[in-house]
Amino acid sequence: MRPLKFQLRPILRIILGLYLALLGVLSLMPNPPQPPDIISWDKLEHALAYAVLGPLLFVVLSPRLVNRVRLLWAAGMAWGTGALFEFLQGVLNLGRCFEWTDLAANLVGTLTGLVLMHLVIIWLRRETRYR
Repeated sequence: MRPLKFQLRPILRIILGLYLALLGVLSLMPNPPQPPDIISWDKLEHALAYAVLGPLLFVVLSPRLVNRVRLLWAAGMAWGTGALFEFLQGVLNLGRCFEWTDLAANLVGTLTGLVLMHLVIIWLRRETRYR
C-alpha cells in the first residue's frame, strides 16, 4: 500500500482522536443511547465499533513500518483501548460493569475489520497491477 500523502495524515490523526473520544464517552457514560431494536445487541455494537478502530489505527500508523507490523500494532492498540475502557467501567462507579464478553467482541471486531481492510488492500493491488 502506498503511503498516504503527507497532508492527509494529520486529518486522519484528528479523525482517530475524535473517534477515540467518542468511544470513550460511549463506553463510560452511565446510560448510552440505544439504537433501534434491530441492531441493539451489545456485542454487535462492540464488534462494529472496533472493526472501525482497527483499520483506522492501521492507516494512521507510520507507513515506514512493514504492513505485518502495522497490523499487529493496530490490533494490539485497538484491543488495548477496548480493554482500558472495560477496566474503567469496572473501576469507576458509573453504572457500567466490566465484561469479558465485551472484550471478546472488541477483539472479534478488531480482527474482522483488519482482515477486511487487508483483503481490500490485496484486491486494490491486483487491480492496479493488471491495468
